[in-house]
Amino acid sequence: FYAYALHIADSFDRLETSMRNWDELGALRVGATMTIGHFVLPRVLLSFRQLHPRIRTKASISNGASLQQALLNNELDFAAMEGEVTDPLLHAERFAQDRLIPVLPPESALRNSSTALAALVGNPLLLRESGSAVRTALDRIFAAHGISAEPAMESISTQAILQAVHLGLGISFLPEQLAASSVKSGFVATCSVTDESFRRDNFLVWHKHKYLTRSATEMMNLFREAVAKSETRE
Repeated sequence: FYAYALHIADSFDRLETSMRNWDELGALRVGATMTIGHFVLPRVLLSFRQLHPRIRTKASISNGASLQQALLNNELDFAAMEGEVTDPLLHAERFAQDRLIPVLPPESALRNSSTALAALVGNPLLLRESGSAVRTALDRIFAAHGISAEPAMESISTQAILQAVHLGLGISFLPEQLAASSVKSGFVATCSVTDESFRRDNFLVWHKHKYLTRSATEMMNLFREAVAKSETRE
């Protein structure tokens, strides 16, 4: 019995050591929606690698619906997401805010003007796909204004939408960060909307029953710091 007890104690010691070193044994799996994945995630991954060169990371950029399903399936440790988190099994902590802007053809009569949302949605709508954070936010906004909007085109590609708008096929609503350079260059135009701010919250999201390792917590802090630095520069 004594020898057996020593064996059990040794097994627990090994388990405790493994738990302490789990960050270096496994991979930290993080997801991000498109805008965060484009502007924030690369800087976070670089900072994390510099702090923890021995810890492997695996990053996925996808739409909000896919990321939420991956969190529920334990395929991600956490995700940084724009817009609403709908599943009650997911915990969401706000860490940033961004906004959408109207995206118009460069010669649109509405460019640089101020107009109501209803006046815009009379144009053909070129929108992100259902399930994306952008589309979910737009559907909620349209519903709040009593607007029924049927897109003339749906795409997973922001660049495809920008190209279609540039050619005059319709208008869109996209994250300001993703559209800003195209607006600045004159490739597309924008306008102000008098009755809608298009602001949305961004969240760090994980399963309510998920144990967050120390490395996951540290990477979440890097997301918060990256956003704070960006806001300071602005």
